[in-house]
Amino acid sequence: MESKGLNVNADKTETMVCARTAEPLQITDKTGKALKQVENFRYLDSVIHAQGGSEEDIKASIAAAWKKMESYQECCVTEECPLVLKEKYTEQW
Repeated sequence: MESKGLNVNADKTETMVCARTAEPLQITDKTGKALKQVENFRYLDSVIHAQGGSEEDIKASIAAAWKKMESYQECCVTEECPLVLKEKYTEQW
């Protein structure tokens, strides 16, 4: 990778091993230094676990969507809510 201009900082690099077996796997850089292993990894606002699940992340996303929908419902119940906004809300659901 360095020949192509990409330098990797082994001190900042973290790895995550996703495997079905519980055998430990140590990943090293080219000098033989062991890289830090983590159990959770965040990428593009999603959390991935080493055991292969992302249930907590999915549940949090669903809860946030329900909370947002409830706030729209409260808005549309009031008389001050414009008819255009009520129509837009009902089209989405």
